[in-house]
Amino acid sequence: TQNTVFQAELADLGEAVDWAIENKKKININTDSRSSIEALKSYGSRSKFVISIKNKFFLSVGLVGLAWVKAHVGIPGNELADHFAKLASVEGEEMDIPFPYSFVKFTLKKKLLEDWQIYYGANETASENRIRGFVPLVDTKTLIKSRYLIYFLTGHGPFPCYLSRFKILSSPLCE
Repeated sequence: TQNTVFQAELADLGEAVDWAIENKKKININTDSRSSIEALKSYGSRSKFVISIKNKFFLSVGLVGLAWVKAHVGIPGNELADHFAKLASVEGEEMDIPFPYSFVKFTLKKKLLEDWQIYYGANETASENRIRGFVPLVDTKTLIKSRYLIYFLTGHGPFPCYLSRFKILSSPLCE
């Protein structure tokens, strides 16, 4: 799955709140997910998923309490919850949780680089072959940002021979 542990923990909190509302039972939720609690306390969250979980908590006023507990210190209920979370990740039913922004960004960047590499390798002009001699693969780390280096590598720039080809400048050296 492409979802994060953070999203799974928020989804679990939402499911627990739904259960309390449906069954009209007062519950206290103890979680070791400090990031989930911080996200729910935050006023600035723009994530629709976080906002939907916040709304569930607002609807459950008086029914649901939420507290943070330290992880992996032998709290029986928390250890049991961790056990079931691991079990659910292998055998549980799938939930429809939106992909995190980081996954979408990573996937788009990867696809763009793959397409760029195909395009980069498919062209066979002299300037492109010259550039591939210096930069064989596309990569954002080796992206050339210097206009002067681009002029040099492509041969397209304020050079007498280049300008002479387009009859912008007359140069006896380039005939």
